[in-house]
Amino acid sequence: MKVSSDEDDPVDVEAITQRVLDAEFSSDEQKARFLGEQTEETNLSEFAGPGLNKAGQG
Repeated sequence: MKVSSDEDDPVDVEAITQRVLDAEFSSDEQKARFLGEQTEETNLSEFAGPGLNKAGQG
């Protein structure tokens, strides 16, 4: 049985990944956000639930 590790030129996953990212996202900012390198600011109070300290109320 032949497997990819037997080939002289292994698959370049990094190059394939970069081509896909370049095709899907028009800016580096979009790529970074998708990859989790940049997070959008959030208002943490939106996520406050019962039992959490809501600005000193509880």
